[in-house]
Amino acid sequence: MDDNYSDLSIKSEEDEDPQLIDNDYNSMFNGSFNKDNDNETKTQELYELLQNWNQLELFEHFKNEKIDLEVLAVIKPHYFERLLAPFTLGTHIMFEHNLEQWRNSIGFPLPRHRDTTSMFEPYRYDKISSLRPLQHTIVSSPPTASPAVSSSFKEISPITQNPETASQTRITLETILKTSPKGQMLVEIYKKNQKFKEAHRTLLIHLIAEYFNDKGIHLELAATYSIEREIISKFPSEQLEFYRTSKRGRIYNKYCNYKYSLIKVNRNSNVKVSTAGVPNVAEPISELVPEQGAEVYVTSLKYDNLSAEQFETSWKLCTRYRINEIRALNSSIPLIFTKWPQYKSPLGNKYIAMDFQYLHSNWNSLVTNWDTAAEKLLQFLSTGHCIKSHEIRTVLRNIKNTESKNCRDAALLWCLHGYLKPTNTICGTDEKGNRSMSKVSIKESQDSFVYVAKSVEDIEIHRQILNQQYTSFYPFIAVLGTDILNFSQIFVCVEDAKYSLENFVNAVDLCYNLIILFKLEYPTACKAIWSFIQNYFFEIKPETRFPRVHVLINELKDK
Repeated sequence: MDDNYSDLSIKSEEDEDPQLIDNDYNSMFNGSFNKDNDNETKTQELYELLQNWNQLELFEHFKNEKIDLEVLAVIKPHYFERLLAPFTLGTHIMFEHNLEQWRNSIGFPLPRHRDTTSMFEPYRYDKISSLRPLQHTIVSSPPTASPAVSSSFKEISPITQNPETASQTRITLETILKTSPKGQMLVEIYKKNQKFKEAHRTLLIHLIAEYFNDKGIHLELAATYSIEREIISKFPSEQLEFYRTSKRGRIYNKYCNYKYSLIKVNRNSNVKVSTAGVPNVAEPISELVPEQGAEVYVTSLKYDNLSAEQFETSWKLCTRYRINEIRALNSSIPLIFTKWPQYKSPLGNKYIAMDFQYLHSNWNSLVTNWDTAAEKLLQFLSTGHCIKSHEIRTVLRNIKNTESKNCRDAALLWCLHGYLKPTNTICGTDEKGNRSMSKVSIKESQDSFVYVAKSVEDIEIHRQILNQQYTSFYPFIAVLGTDILNFSQIFVCVEDAKYSLENFVNAVDLCYNLIILFKLEYPTACKAIWSFIQNYFFEIKPETRFPRVHVLINELKDK
């Protein structure tokens, strides 16, 4: 990748909502800490730690006794009896067990008894006030006891784990990077440039915070210290000062801010946000939480020379950000294509399908259900007096004798217009430019859905005619050939974009994806056809109901 990231305007921690960041973090820029705010931060850290231990009954007592994380990092066991005097033996045991685990995780293991008296091994520590993270320490197992005691002790005590087991229970930076496409991309960027820019650091911080939030794993302050050192080890040009700008550090602040923002969205919105940040398709989709650091991928899509695989990965990693922008453009296709020109590229139909699939992954599929439905539909249209048009009845008789599946599928939907006849009128302009009202004919309904053109020039002329008739753009299918039973090429056209496809049913599916993704109106001339497709194949009831659509669906379900 190029160095275009230098121009990125990624929102830094200091730009976050003031409600989301503690005052000690904000004050890092002027070099002084307010004492009251510092105490408040310590109290919050103590509360979170005890909550994680499921021992909040100790909070008020510890607060009154001036016990905070710095004190817990240096306290020796002979103080436990005095500290926990008001509490039960069970509380005492669980506190010592939890403290033992926590002290091991930050590199300050509890001193061990030399014997059963109140004698302890000498214990040295260095600069405890900063809670400097050390390598994970495995303490040797306690003195040998009876088999029963030894067995039960191993079940509850983390210090009897061997190094291999202990490493498996700790989430490392390597794990986070390997399980995320974002992380893999950051590794590749560093390999190429041998350094990070601030935009990359911000993205790395977002990535780590997202990982713990998405997995529902509580991130302790001590764990962020360890992750910071892993960053420096893996990316040697990085410095601790890039990540440790306060006692809590940027990673821990981002974790707290991100968790708070998700809670805020849940409280103030009708959208239910899952732990993965993906909305349920049955819920409103107008408000999506954009991906953290999405601007990095947006810039990369615009300016970097990416491989096809890298481009697809970057496209997926800013999906919610992009959909929010599309929603804000009020169904204006020209504005959407200007903002996201990738939709007009030769692979634009693929990107449209990816975004549609993200929003509606559990909707039924037109492509999957078409073949079974097509047989029923042909049987229904071929019997009785459903179709009065002689031309359409002739095409119906010839469908079975047509070798091309694309032509058979296209002809079947083309004939459906003879049953779902348009009943509305359209307002347009005549040759002199005057406004005129006219009833929609079956031919106009068919041409607004699938237009048979003898040349590419005919397609462009038809596009211009539709643009004059309607105030907004909408997608339609165009085929090159002599008639609906004989054509060789298939296109989907919308505004000035044209997508070439090999399969006619896929072309219909792409039109529907465009309409839903860009929140477009169904074309007036063939609204009943699209209403049938939505209701029958996707099983979504349209706002406008057509009696014949209801009859047709019931007939097909009975066959």
